[in-house]
Amino acid sequence: MTNETVEFYKSVLIDGSAVECSRLSLCCLNDYYPRLKSLKYQVDCDDYRFKFSQIYDTADLTKAIEKYIEIKRKLYK
Repeated sequence: MTNETVEFYKSVLIDGSAVECSRLSLCCLNDYYPRLKSLKYQVDCDDYRFKFSQIYDTADLTKAIEKYIEIKRKLYK
C-alpha cells in the first residue's frame, strides 16, 4: 500500500464521507454519534470469514486505514 492510498482515504474521511465495500466499512463515528467528545473512527467487517470491528482514535487513523485495506485485500483475493 502506498502513502498516496492512505492519504486518499484520509481525505475522504476528513471530508465527512464513509468508505464502504460490500460488508466492510470505515467511517467516522461522530457522524452517527455527535455527542462523542473526540473524533473516533471504526473499521467494521461483518463477513463471516473475517469478522472484525474496532474503534480508533484520530491519532490512530492511519492504523485504521491500513486495517481496512488489509481486510479488503483478504476479502477480494
